[in-house]
Amino acid sequence: MSKSIFLSKTFWVNALTAVVAAIEASGLADVVPAEYQEYVLTALALGNIALRLATYRPVHVK
Repeated sequence: MSKSIFLSKTFWVNALTAVVAAIEASGLADVVPAEYQEYVLTALALGNIALRLATYRPVHVK
């Protein structure tokens, strides 16, 4: 049995990552200070891997 994609922690972590990346790339704001960006990027990648390993049910969009 699948669950809604909107209940997926993996979805929300990746959506938040995309929003922060878009804000940073646009130059509208410095969400993450430059000296911490590599650490934040590494933490997000490791967090995404951990969430994917913990995933056991498929998601659906409807």
